[in-house]
Amino acid sequence: MLSAVEIVRSLNGVWRIIRRDASAVGFFDLSYEGFLRSFAAMFVAMPFIIFSAGAVLHMALEIPESRDYYVAVSPTLYALVELGDTMVCWAILLLVMVPVSRQMELGRSFTSYAITYNWGAALTHMLFALPLALYMLGAFQYQTAVLLSLPVMALVGYYRWLIARQVLGATALAASGIVVLDFLISLTINEISGLIFFPNLS
Repeated sequence: MLSAVEIVRSLNGVWRIIRRDASAVGFFDLSYEGFLRSFAAMFVAMPFIIFSAGAVLHMALEIPESRDYYVAVSPTLYALVELGDTMVCWAILLLVMVPVSRQMELGRSFTSYAITYNWGAALTHMLFALPLALYMLGAFQYQTAVLLSLPVMALVGYYRWLIARQVLGATALAASGIVVLDFLISLTINEISGLIFFPNLS
């Protein structure tokens, strides 16, 4: 069973990877059991994903150019679709990385890569929610929230490049390709779900 100690320790490991701490991987349980438990990171991230979706919808309703399009959108449906998109993208990327890592002869590192990917996703969703929370509390306008979200997005790409390099063992070029693949999967899934659930927004 996943404990609070393991959650905190794993999130600390993510932060240490971002800081390029050589001891970072030691903060993760890299056993098969740790691999299975790392998927609980999805549930750790879930409330932050739902909150962020609600905040983004609130932001869209504040922007004159988008208000007319989003006013009829159900907040509950919007949050559920965002949550579903995130989980589907998360699963597809890891499923695709199984044959990709084998093709690169890095299959033995896949489990460790998946563990650090899972916990990294949890922490980055928390960080992404932070400027949105301050925006919802009225600390600043939506423009500032958008600007503060951009470094978090860059951090996500950087982290995923780092774990592809340091944990999976890919070359710098291959690691960049994995990050691009991750982005393209997200873009495709978001576009498909938008066409299905929110055709008027597409």
